[in-house]
Amino acid sequence: GLASDYDSGVGRYRVEVHAAFEAAHHLLSYRGGMEPAHGHSWRVSVEIAAAELDGEGMAFDFVAARQALLDLAGLLDHRDINTVPPFDTSSPTTERLAKWFCERMRERLPTAGIRSATVWEAPHCRATYLPDADAAAEREGADVAHEHARREGVEPEEPDARADHGAAVDGELARRRDA
Repeated sequence: GLASDYDSGVGRYRVEVHAAFEAAHHLLSYRGGMEPAHGHSWRVSVEIAAAELDGEGMAFDFVAARQALLDLAGLLDHRDINTVPPFDTSSPTTERLAKWFCERMRERLPTAGIRSATVWEAPHCRATYLPDADAAAEREGADVAHEHARREGVEPEEPDARADHGAAVDGELARRRDA
């Protein structure tokens, strides 16, 4: 399942850094049409994992990690996200923003062990991107669809990877945080 596949690659230590930014956006094809531009008070967190501590006793330097995250958030702060590449050509969903933050943090801090990025567009609405869990989530979604189809005696449909991935990841993170 997703939990064991994800946890097997995560070190003993996990640290997070957070940032916030104010920005507008609109989805390009929301429910059949372009969504009106609107703003959010966004939050983003990035999880870093390490198997061992460094000589100072740290999994990773909070100052360096937070500065990299603040720099990235600064690229979006008080902007229309739809004007910032790559969101000038693709709908700036919360899921895509989470992936963007994760990938940019991995580029900026290649030794940091970036495990995930979570973006909140509202206090109760968030999306998390787990790059190393993509294959596990896809397998889990396919397994669920095939099992359901087998029980119903019908041909399985292709799973909606975004819905399966998002629900599985969000549920697992909520379970961990509530534990």
